[in-house]
Amino acid sequence: MNDIVLQKLESGLLTITMNRPDRRNALNPDMTRGLVEAARRAAEDHEVRAVLLRGAGGTFCVGGDVKSMAEGRAPLSFEAKMTNLRRGMEVSRILHDMPKPVVAQVDGAAAGAGLSIALACDLRVASASAKITTAFAKVGLSGDYGGTYFLT
Repeated sequence: MNDIVLQKLESGLLTITMNRPDRRNALNPDMTRGLVEAARRAAEDHEVRAVLLRGAGGTFCVGGDVKSMAEGRAPLSFEAKMTNLRRGMEVSRILHDMPKPVVAQVDGAAAGAGLSIALACDLRVASASAKITTAFAKVGLSGDYGGTYFLT
């Protein structure tokens, strides 16, 4: 467990909190690994009877951390990009396939991959502040993290 993805188990409910409020809970490699780890725990731990997925700081998740993606990294090969994308998409698959109820608490923005993760849950509860967008469609890309599958 890391401080980017918090986990709290209470009375059978595992609350998973994406905790990068300064970046509006944008997904970076550490957050993605933490989410996959938390989702696996939720699926495998017999004490967990239900899951609540939320974001800290009034925002669910704005999707990928585009700013950090552009910062001083060597360009990745196509194969490396595919491996990274498949590794990240694992969180959506685990949440969707889990036989336990999974609820997304959507406050603020749920955009791009963040929306896809919310859509992978069994139920989404949106606050009055929720702003939902595919984001990727605005730039002519198809959805990642299962968005095009779950959106229908």
